[in-house]
Amino acid sequence: MPRSAKNQIKLTQRYAEKTVFESGKEAFVYDSELPGFALRVQASGRRVWMYRDGNKKITIAPINEINEAAARARAIDLRQAKRVGRDLHEEEQARITAQKKAEAVKLLTAGYCFEKFISSPKAFEGRTEAYRSRSLRLLRDYVLTHASEMEKPLSEIAYTQMMRFVQSVPEKNWASRQKLINAIQQTYKFFRHDLDEIVPAYGHLATPSFDELHPVSRRREDKLTIEQLKIVYAAAEDMAEQNIWHSGFFKFLILSARRTGTIRAMRWENLILRPNDEKPPHWRIPAEFNRKGRGAGTGRVQELPLTPRMIALLEEIPNAGPYVFGGGLIRVATGSKTINKIREASGIQTDQDGNPWTLHGIRRSMASSRLGATQKQIVDLVQGRRPNQGADANYFQGEYLEEQMELLVKWDKMLFPAY
Repeated sequence: MPRSAKNQIKLTQRYAEKTVFESGKEAFVYDSELPGFALRVQASGRRVWMYRDGNKKITIAPINEINEAAARARAIDLRQAKRVGRDLHEEEQARITAQKKAEAVKLLTAGYCFEKFISSPKAFEGRTEAYRSRSLRLLRDYVLTHASEMEKPLSEIAYTQMMRFVQSVPEKNWASRQKLINAIQQTYKFFRHDLDEIVPAYGHLATPSFDELHPVSRRREDKLTIEQLKIVYAAAEDMAEQNIWHSGFFKFLILSARRTGTIRAMRWENLILRPNDEKPPHWRIPAEFNRKGRGAGTGRVQELPLTPRMIALLEEIPNAGPYVFGGGLIRVATGSKTINKIREASGIQTDQDGNPWTLHGIRRSMASSRLGATQKQIVDLVQGRRPNQGADANYFQGEYLEEQMELLVKWDKMLFPAY
């Protein structure tokens, strides 16, 4: 773009440094010999060498950083590059961006990123406090403890190293391995969506799949027969004198086949033990235990009817605190020591296929029974399991208290046919 002669002069270093310009106003002085080369005086008084390419103003450098000769040479380079289709300014900006990204990558160590997730309120948002605490502990114990790896940039933590983190969990603790895998995957989702520093440095990080570990983290298939459940139930009854809360917990687990965590969290305030005009006795299960894909609703309260045997069992439990199975402010323990006690008391160490049975195996026993085969939808509802889509999902819009009660009574009669 042509400039008027009065705004053009043979620019020199002396001119740029000594010439007085009107204070508080921006001024441009263009070189009379090299089109586009100019001195820009900003309103703040700062003076910079500049090259103008059409409407694009490209700052070369402040006059106190490079002299006129070097700035002129840079302007010539920009002009000549434009003639052959290159944009040196954009190339320089890309180089600076890449340099900043490399510097950011060095600062974003794996340890820093994982700590950001652990300290964030978004960590395992929507999950129970017990789940959140357990998952965070696994990250601290099996990821952050690898100090040398945590000092590396996150980009240098290869998938194989993530595999080693998971495999550092003892293989027998397959459930903990799976929970750690889920925790790491949740961490990467946090990196991708909630940690603003990550995307400029790494782009959208892919979530590790851990497909190779599927044989290790495979689902258990242990389940007890009706006869085995009867024996375990009788052993639980015999435990009442030692610990009535453990005794009641195991018996209610067999009668309801609900998740252990849900039963442990049962509170007296959520139990309706006497029928009213509208509904039979029931247990109001809080929404936090009924999330989409896991519960019998999409994050809403579920009502599970209580059979006469369940009511009698609950009435035997002393009300010593908010939790039914706990004897105070602490919920009943269900760790390996407790499970081993009931195994030893019952004399049943394995299921009919020789698998060591678990508390979840008791739950699986109902689903694998003839009730599970003939009334799968109601079994799913009783157990707090909800299909994610399709006609089955629509079926679960209501509570179906009568149907649930009918199934639980049938289950009770399978366990205790003489009653």
